[in-house]
Amino acid sequence: MSAIKPFTIDIPPAAVQDMQDRIDRARYPDFRFVDDWSAGTPVTALRELVSYWRNTFDWFAWQDKLNAMEHLRGPIEGEELHCVRFAGAGANPLPLVILHGWPGSFLEHIVVSERLAKGGATGMSFEVIVPSLPGYGVFRRSPVQGAAPGLLRQRSADLRQRSQRRCRLPTGNRGVHAGDGGKDIEPGALDGNATGS
Repeated sequence: MSAIKPFTIDIPPAAVQDMQDRIDRARYPDFRFVDDWSAGTPVTALRELVSYWRNTFDWFAWQDKLNAMEHLRGPIEGEELHCVRFAGAGANPLPLVILHGWPGSFLEHIVVSERLAKGGATGMSFEVIVPSLPGYGVFRRSPVQGAAPGLLRQRSADLRQRSQRRCRLPTGNRGVHAGDGGKDIEPGALDGNATGS
């Protein structure tokens, strides 16, 4: 069984430049009749959004922020699964798996994971593991067709167990939070299980 290893996000500058070049060549629809949301996204709003992503958003600054976190990746049944670990404070943090849904990624859980790992006035903290579901974020493209909940359940549970072993976490009690797609993935006996809509 291969161990999971640290992972660094490294998007080549040429890939970012290629995306910017394609944005520069974008052709916008010609909506002559309305300039509001009654017929879909107004061209003016779309142009403003595209201008932000093209001229203001700094991908490499965000890449540095993301790489300040602990990313792990490991092969499971031919796929490279990815997760982010937030080390819990104190001597005995409770392992907590937070699963995103569709559409989404680990990014939406960064703030809450940092707070849960830090702990609060009660002294309780969590060792938070946030996997990327297959096909999302920095997860590599799946080599097989289809990703039914049963397959995701098996592989995500394997990733969680391996990450817990690597981080020397107890493999018993744990908590789980899951959204729409994530709620079908994490089974088992839990200290707590919360689902969101």
